[in-house]
Amino acid sequence: MKRPFAVIGITVFAVLAVLGGAGDAAVLTGLVLFTFALLMSVVVKSIRRQSVFPVAFASAAVACLILICTNELVYYPALKLADTQADARVLITGEPEIKYGNCYYDATATEIDGEKAKVKIRLVFSSSPEISPYDTLSGTFRFYALGQYSDNLLVSYKSQNRFIGAYAVDGKYDDLGSSGFHPGRYAVSFRAAVRKTIMKLLPNDYGALCCALITGDRSALSQDSYDSLKDSSASHIICVSGLHVSLWVSAVLWLLKKLKLGTGLSALLTVPAVFAVMLMTGMSYSVIRAGIMMTVYLISALSMKKSDSLNSLGISLAVISAANPFAPCSVSLQLSALATAGIILCGEYVLPSVDEFFNKKHIIRYAAKPVKLLLITASAAAFTLPVTLPMYEGFNFGVFLSNPLIVPAAEACMICSAAGAAAGIVLPGVINIPAFAGGLLAKFILKISDFTSSASFLRAGIGYADACAVMCAVFMLCALAVFIAYTGKKVFPAAAFITAGVFVCSVCFFAVSNSAGTRLTVFDTGNGSSAYISCGDSGILLGCGGDSFSGEYQIKKILKKQKNKTKAVILPDPDASYTAFLPGMIAYTDGAGLYSGSSLPPFYGREISPLPDDFRAGPISVKLCRDNSEKTAYLIETNDITLLYICDPAVDFYSLSPSPVNADVMLCRADYPQKCEFSGIKLVAVQADNASGCAVQNELKAAGVNAAATAENGNIIITADAHKIKAERG
Repeated sequence: MKRPFAVIGITVFAVLAVLGGAGDAAVLTGLVLFTFALLMSVVVKSIRRQSVFPVAFASAAVACLILICTNELVYYPALKLADTQADARVLITGEPEIKYGNCYYDATATEIDGEKAKVKIRLVFSSSPEISPYDTLSGTFRFYALGQYSDNLLVSYKSQNRFIGAYAVDGKYDDLGSSGFHPGRYAVSFRAAVRKTIMKLLPNDYGALCCALITGDRSALSQDSYDSLKDSSASHIICVSGLHVSLWVSAVLWLLKKLKLGTGLSALLTVPAVFAVMLMTGMSYSVIRAGIMMTVYLISALSMKKSDSLNSLGISLAVISAANPFAPCSVSLQLSALATAGIILCGEYVLPSVDEFFNKKHIIRYAAKPVKLLLITASAAAFTLPVTLPMYEGFNFGVFLSNPLIVPAAEACMICSAAGAAAGIVLPGVINIPAFAGGLLAKFILKISDFTSSASFLRAGIGYADACAVMCAVFMLCALAVFIAYTGKKVFPAAAFITAGVFVCSVCFFAVSNSAGTRLTVFDTGNGSSAYISCGDSGILLGCGGDSFSGEYQIKKILKKQKNKTKAVILPDPDASYTAFLPGMIAYTDGAGLYSGSSLPPFYGREISPLPDDFRAGPISVKLCRDNSEKTAYLIETNDITLLYICDPAVDFYSLSPSPVNADVMLCRADYPQKCEFSGIKLVAVQADNASGCAVQNELKAAGVNAAATAENGNIIITADAHKIKAERG
């Protein structure tokens, strides 16, 4: 069988990626089905001849068995520590992560209640402690399960091999210092030295990007710059992977060959360099994947055999999956693996034909490199679509503009930044030309990513369900093409064109149909209230508050994308639950007016105007409603939807004027008392924390009311077209 390691590794990875976040029943069902398919493939002679099918089914069954064993032997035993308190020794194994105002460390509990242990935990402090990586702490710790309130968070933590969180009881612990040899300590010192040197020369996002390119440490990069890179599909340049590892390893190989050590000896001496690069850049999944593939390549060079990139990818995925069966659930690893597979297949099946074509066309030979880079970009983007399309709810065609410009600039920036860091460490105080050149390249990269991420005409936004429908259609076409190919007919070029056509047409169709309707994003901001309603070329932010850790980030993200569309920010009243995040939003609402139904003083230099009786922003109209006690609510209307926005929990629904009896959707907080009396409303969206949100949602559903609560489980995306309402989690 050709490429057995590719079949085994990719199959195991795919099965674990799909079933890693599923329940035990689904995994057990998968084991039974794959075992039955294996038996059938062995019994049926025509299938058995194609050995790829028995091997794939056997690999899938083994993957299910590994997942079951991992749950029973590792995950569930670790969860027994949840909601317990114990005296423990804890070894800090990573650098601090500042998030939500807290300080988090990856750590390992080496001793619990006097007994030896080896439990990976996520240690949290309410403020930055005076400890260093690879210090040992001793004290009384409280353990809790990670991700228990959110399926997405649960999968994310499991993929990182983190099952249990912990904190020191009363914040008291003893720092026993560091002991023993830990290679990671040197990696931490290296990254800190590079970061300090670069940031001293370039104390801004340009320096932060240079640090990220060299070491993969993006902690100094602002959230806005990171979002721009991510939205322009260029964030892979700051996730250390094949691009970075191959660049450094190529430099080492070039140097060793210049010393005339021979191909075999140069390859042998480069293997430790690969592991050093992996260690110095943080050992993320994408780094490990690239490092294993590079090691396989070097071993092949030692044995004078030609390596197969797809087999190398399969080996790397199999090793990572065996080390942590939850790792394939990691979005970063999924994107890295899929993009690598697309690049490999493009290089093997497409680029040779391109080279042949341009070799015949001498006049336009100079265009070969840009065309090849575009094809590689398209192939990588196509293979990552199963992850990116549903996750980002759309596709950014700016990737075809940003990547051909950003990738070469990133390579040059990486080299200049590394040279600048070395020069800054060895010769501090001397004019550092390489570092400033790296800064200019970083500025170019961020400007391009900012343009492509903010250019709304380049983005086709579609809902999660629509994205899944597109991917199902594409998958069925690909499966049909593979099936026909196994019958001996050469249909791959035609299948590729048809599949690409179906994807582009379906994305454009859903994007146009969605843009024609009304979209309401109810933010998961905890016990506050905030929502964004958009229709056509206009958008309005309703409320700007809450107590969720990530609430401000979520609102900023929408406002940044819709900056030119946002016409108004409506603040129901001066209550903190509606205005908590407004200071951080001022810069994103320059072109929008601030309005309120209450009398509010100027806010951060911005006048807050009283809301007119019949306010209109394009196709969106807003009316202020009052009840008999002068309590307020808002009635927002478009051609597709009528939304009742309840601001005050004391509002009397039945005495509101104008009457909201024709409202399609009601948005309120969990403390609104009239919870079960709105049978005419098609959907009630509740904003609340996990406990109260789930309770209100269940109460409404028990009364026959269609309800959805944020409840720390993500935003609620409501789309409407001609008063046909569809709600999904976003």
